[in-house]
Amino acid sequence: SITPVLCSASLYHDESGQVAGVFASARDISEWKKAETRLRTITKAVEATSDAVIIADANGRYTYQNTAMAALFGFATVEELHARGGTESIVKDPRIAAEISATLAGGHSWAGELELVTKSGRVFPAFKSADAIRDPDGHILGFVCIINDVSERRQAEEEKRALTAQLAQSQKMESIGHLAGGVAHEFN
Repeated sequence: SITPVLCSASLYHDESGQVAGVFASARDISEWKKAETRLRTITKAVEATSDAVIIADANGRYTYQNTAMAALFGFATVEELHARGGTESIVKDPRIAAEISATLAGGHSWAGELELVTKSGRVFPAFKSADAIRDPDGHILGFVCIINDVSERRQAEEEKRALTAQLAQSQKMESIGHLAGGVAHEFN
């Protein structure tokens, strides 16, 4: 089998300055290559998801957004989002933005439905989950947030409620019709 290695070499000289030989070393980097492949796979998975994903450092400063996040909110870069005010600029209710920040700063997860605002000012309902990213010792390295636009689901729920109300009204009218027909039959 072939083992990936990292090689380094340098010449060494004798007292007269002439090349006396070569010092070379090789280091097995198999684990490094496996980690690199895992990282590439995770990156491709995050980019492939239709959910918006944004990552922040331990200070809450955004360091990464996937293409779905850029498309949903209209911010081409995380720097542009920071320039507009970061989390506070995309969460419609400032109290919820403060709650999310405080929860994450305390090392806890936050999840729930809320209204978010795009760069263009469009307000939409979303489900957001945010979690701390920790090192093996439990120290917070950063935060990850996943946002799912639930506009279509909400619209479908509204349509279902409206249809249910129409059905109930129709059934009431049908019952009244039967009752009226029975009463009319009794008078005849």
